Order: sequence, then C-alpha cells, then structure tokens
Amino acid sequence: MDATRERDYAELTLRVLLEHGATPDLRDLDWELWARIAQGNRVLLRLAKRLSHARAAPARAFTEAATRERARALAFYGAMRRVDAACARWKIPHVFLKATRHHPDAGRDVDMLVPRGTRIDELLVSDLQATPRRNGLAERVGGSSGFVVDGAVVLDVHHGRLGLCGEQRVLAELVLERGRPVDVGGVTLRGLSASDEVLLQGAQLVYGRRSFRMTEALYTINTVREQRVDWDEVIRSAERVGVLAGLSCYLTYVTRIHEHAFERALLPDAVMRRFSASGWGTVQFSRGEFRFPRMAVGARVYWAQLAADITARRWGSAARVGFMPLVAAAAALRAVT
Repeated sequence: MDATRERDYAELTLRVLLEHGATPDLRDLDWELWARIAQGNRVLLRLAKRLSHARAAPARAFTEAATRERARALAFYGAMRRVDAACARWKIPHVFLKATRHHPDAGRDVDMLVPRGTRIDELLVSDLQATPRRNGLAERVGGSSGFVVDGAVVLDVHHGRLGLCGEQRVLAELVLERGRPVDVGGVTLRGLSASDEVLLQGAQLVYGRRSFRMTEALYTINTVREQRVDWDEVIRSAERVGVLAGLSCYLTYVTRIHEHAFERALLPDAVMRRFSASGWGTVQFSRGEFRFPRMAVGARVYWAQLAADITARRWGSAARVGFMPLVAAAAALRAVT
C-alpha cells in the first residue's frame, strides 16, 4: 500500500469524524481502502454513521464491511453485558478497562480488571460456559487469563495487575477502586471516568509497543475537546503510579496528530508545560496504525518507571520490569508468527 495514500486516508478519517457539520469532498475515493483502514483502526461504524448524516453514498465494499462490523460489535457488547451482570451476581468487584473508549465500534477483545484471588475464572467456565484460552508467557507473567465468551468474543481478565509484566499493580488498585457506572449505548456497565481512561492510555499505549490505533487518538481528542479530563487528578495519579513519562509521550503524539490535521493546538499551554514533550521522536500513520520509535521510547519510559518504583520502594514492581525484554521479545515473535 502506498504510504502517502494511506496517510491521506487516515487524515481524511480524522477530519470526517472530528469536524462536525463540515461536508467532506468524497469524490473519486477508494472505498475499499478507506473501509480497510477504518476497520483496522476500530472507527468504521462511527465513520459510516457520520457519512450517513452527510447523506453520502459509500460504495458497496464499504457498506458491506460496516454491516459485518456492526454484527461483531453487537456480539461484543452483548458479551460485555452478560459478564457485567454475572460479576454483579457473584459479588465480584470489577471494571471494564475500555468500556466506552471504542463505542459504537468494538475493540479487539474485552479487557476486565478484578482483584487478585477471586474465583472468577472457574465461575466464567461453570456459569457462563466460557472457553479458556491457552495462556502464553505474557499472560502468565502479566497475571491475566483469557476466555472466549458466547463462542466468539475474547475476554481478557486481569487479576489485580496491569502492564506487560504485571508491573503496574498500584495503577490496577487505583482504577479498580475508582471504577464507576458508565453508559454504553444505553446500558450501564462498570467502567472508568474519562480522566482514568486517559491515564490508562498513557500507561499502556507506548509501553512495549510500537504503534496505536486511530480509535485511541480519537477518544483522547474528543475527551480533551469536551473538557472532561481533570488534569490535576491525571498528573497526580500518573506521578503516583510511575507512568508520567508514558503519559507525556502519548499525549505529545496525539497533540502532534491533531495539530497536523487541524493546524491548531489540542491541549492548553498550561497543561502541556506539565508534561515532558521533547525527545519522543516522530509519530506517523504507516502500515495501518500510528507508529513511533519503539526502542528509544521503550527504554525511556521503562527507565522512568523503574526509577519511580525504586523511589517508592515498590520492589515487586521494579523486579517485574526486569522481565520486560523477554516478554517483549515473545510478544513480537507471536505477532510475526
């Protein structure tokens, strides 16, 4: 795929989704390419809805892809509702980590956090007839277990830990404690506040990774524009759990994406001055996602987290950071194979 065309369609997607009221020029489009980019970035249903409001007439390849994705999203959120109701019956504290982030589109899998030591794994199998998935090295080290619910929806259960190696235990305790009811398409589920969603993005999207999807940037941009983020709380929490460097990196990238597409700032200067915005390298849309220099970023954010854990005497978390090269290599190998 031509890299320039790919970037053009990514920028077009952001403009259509974020410039409400504007009618884009949709002549001479490669609808199949546009559908593939939108679907891979988990924004296809929002894009289809926006085009319907603009009274655009997408090609058949686009509408068929949207129809398939709508059916997948229906199953995805149906499974989430079933698991949420089951946890309420079992009296198990829980929170869905991305309950509202992608809606009405669906993520790759459902991520749920529960306290350590719960019996949820056996209850999922016995009461919901969930099928256990084979756990790899990353799951065993990170303290998570995988299931297939309703025959198709993947559920990842995080047991009191977050992070590639389960090193973010304090963060897990924090977001679990601050979980709240959220509205997801007219249904109330246990999720996170907008501030904690942004905090979680900063804690996850650049650690051990080389890219993030458009749906992530879209959520952050909309949340910031709607002024739903308590920046004092986010920064205080990021400093407490040791992920301020990761949050700074992620917000710097999203700010650059927004400035490139719309030629205006996203975050106020007073907020940006509280983050470290220099030295993160470039971010650009390539091979279907927003990509950045993995090795340089990974080394910087993990050294910062290690220093924060040692300063706070979180020896267990600091030790788990040492597993990072092995787990990252295993994840990369699995992605290739």
